[in-house]
Amino acid sequence: MKLMKNNTLLFLTGLSGSGKGYFKENILPKGLFYPLISMTTRNIRNGETDGIHYHFKSEYDFEKTNFVTYLDVNQEMRKPGDPKWLYGVSEQEFIAHKNQNLIYDVIQPKYIRQMIDWCHKNKLTFDYKILYFIQPLSGFEIASRRAGMKNDLDVRKQNTANINDFHAVDLYPDWAIINSAQKMVFGADMIDYINALSIKK
Repeated sequence: MKLMKNNTLLFLTGLSGSGKGYFKENILPKGLFYPLISMTTRNIRNGETDGIHYHFKSEYDFEKTNFVTYLDVNQEMRKPGDPKWLYGVSEQEFIAHKNQNLIYDVIQPKYIRQMIDWCHKNKLTFDYKILYFIQPLSGFEIASRRAGMKNDLDVRKQNTANINDFHAVDLYPDWAIINSAQKMVFGADMIDYINALSIKK
């Protein structure tokens, strides 16, 4: 009997403005991956749609939810009275789509580790692949144009994604993607991997 390969869980990690969203929307074949949708307590930004970009929820909703990953991104700079910017992929969201190829877009590698550890704990097996997006020099200019809330840009700058962050949680990127001069550069072996998934589908 021929054994089927495990579904793929593809992680896109890199700083704001490094090209993760562009890659997800314009490079990957349509319908090949289900994009895991995080919950968040932050306010909705212009151009975002609830249930597509994020599930916009209250802090009370977060208290009632079990999570695969849980991020408190403005914790270090939050002052009394400031709202919490919580993010997280709920267990319900993950389990509902566990039989598909999945994609998770996140800045810091430590949250990739959270998701992999949760999968191991729950005996869910995937072929894990990590794409590391190297931010162009204009990256924070892009991020600043998106910033629309108090400390928004500061929070983005505080969240790091460098090779030491990977090593700190015993992870190593499978591929690096360089985004500069409006051109993405990535290896042919990554394209071969994605094409093979398309054939399998």
